[in-house]
Amino acid sequence: MIIKSQAALLSAALASFSSFASAGPGPLGQLMSEPPAAVSQPRPQPPARVYGSDATAEYEAIFKSAEVKLNAVTEKKLTAYKFLLVPGLFACMDKSGLPLAGRKPSAGPKPHFAEQAAWLKSIGAEYEILKLRTESSVRDNVPIIAAAVRSSGKPVMIIAESKGGLDVLEALLRDAGLLPKVKGVVMSQIPFHGTPVADIIVDHPGLRKVVAKVMRRVNGSIDSLVELGTADRKAYMEEHAARIAEITRLVPILSVATWKEPCDKETDTALRPLRDLMLRQGLKNDGLVAIDSAILAGTDFVKISGPDHGAPIKKTKKIDFDRARFARAVLTMLLERQEQP
Repeated sequence: MIIKSQAALLSAALASFSSFASAGPGPLGQLMSEPPAAVSQPRPQPPARVYGSDATAEYEAIFKSAEVKLNAVTEKKLTAYKFLLVPGLFACMDKSGLPLAGRKPSAGPKPHFAEQAAWLKSIGAEYEILKLRTESSVRDNVPIIAAAVRSSGKPVMIIAESKGGLDVLEALLRDAGLLPKVKGVVMSQIPFHGTPVADIIVDHPGLRKVVAKVMRRVNGSIDSLVELGTADRKAYMEEHAARIAEITRLVPILSVATWKEPCDKETDTALRPLRDLMLRQGLKNDGLVAIDSAILAGTDFVKISGPDHGAPIKKTKKIDFDRARFARAVLTMLLERQEQP
């Protein structure tokens, strides 16, 4: 078996102890063994956060538009920016340190943002897919993001996915000098308030030990998963609430949350076990991140039914999603917000 992505690595990690969990009498065993269930009685949630506006209808109108290409005026506006595409956990993973089943995986990561990059190139827009230390702490990626922003000859817009959004947020918090040059950010499926998947790994001593070893083999750190835990993220968001509010006031940010409902196995997400586990906790989710966790307080947000955690960013086998049109829609929305007084 060769681990190819964050979904595969997390699923494999959970699978390594699923037999133990399902056999045990504790709450984790019950969660892993119960059949999938629809969200009917959500568990108590923390007090509602202050959001911006629900922009889902606006997004749907743009995304479903019959217009295949942007008009010349919009294309010209987009070419005034450089687009930084920021990948999430395991996207840049060096798999050469993971010999499995007698085979040595290739070092190259699975492409992320390929279709978005092709579309940006087709309209003559400048872009860069950042090569982060995605398996490391958010602190380790601040210099990489800051350097990419500062080295650009143009103002920048950012599309970040998953943990990459936490890396971007950390960079903006730590370096206020970046804010004047960042003209908009799309935060796609970011676990701002953590994910129960990380909690399971971090809180289970045996599993944590196994995953920590894997992370070291790929030149990463277990800190990258600890920082995705709900307790860690809660403390982080509370500590930085005032500064985050200032950032969202100065920089147009669009939060994107998706969820995938249970369906037949042939068209369901590969993240089905994790998605169903979170559903049993009353959390509608994309397989790794709950909807509410993906919305940054104070930002306009879009909620999309159908895509799992990977579909908006990279090609998946079972879920059909137009990633180029998705990029067009969310960047058009950012342009409109950039022009607002």
